[in-house]
Amino acid sequence: MKTEIIKAEEEHLLEIMFIYKLNSEDLISKGFTHWNSAYPSYIKVRNNVLNGQVYLLKKNYGTVGVITLNDEQDASYSNLTWKSAPHALVVHRIAVIPFFQNKGFGTELLQFAEQFARDNNFQSIRLDTYTKNQTTENFFSKRGYTKVGEIAHSQDLNLYTCYEKTIS
Repeated sequence: MKTEIIKAEEEHLLEIMFIYKLNSEDLISKGFTHWNSAYPSYIKVRNNVLNGQVYLLKKNYGTVGVITLNDEQDASYSNLTWKSAPHALVVHRIAVIPFFQNKGFGTELLQFAEQFARDNNFQSIRLDTYTKNQTTENFFSKRGYTKVGEIAHSQDLNLYTCYEKTIS
């Protein structure tokens, strides 16, 4: 069956948090601890859902991925030299159930974000990923995202690599 992307509703919170839990466990098993029992937080995710910022990738009536899109940038983003105007679409917490990874679903979520940016007059997309996770760094680079620099988020001491893609 074909996939579809829908806007998440409050009734989807349990499955969203389950996807994040599966991803947290997968990342921890690989030695990455930036996603854990405290992050992503239910309160933050719920607020994003209530504000209409979370989208689900559905396949065969089940959710295989999730992405949050808004223009909220961590304060540390201001320390970097971006190529585009400050008003950018920001990707937060893109996640695909580990069993479904490497099957094109992450790319589909990013393509959705890029079309969303075009449709809503954003000139670029910004995002960050855990610096030690070479898999995600390669994922974004292969899809045309340019490395801008590294930051330490305001909520933890880990380093994150920031990426940007100009939208035409």
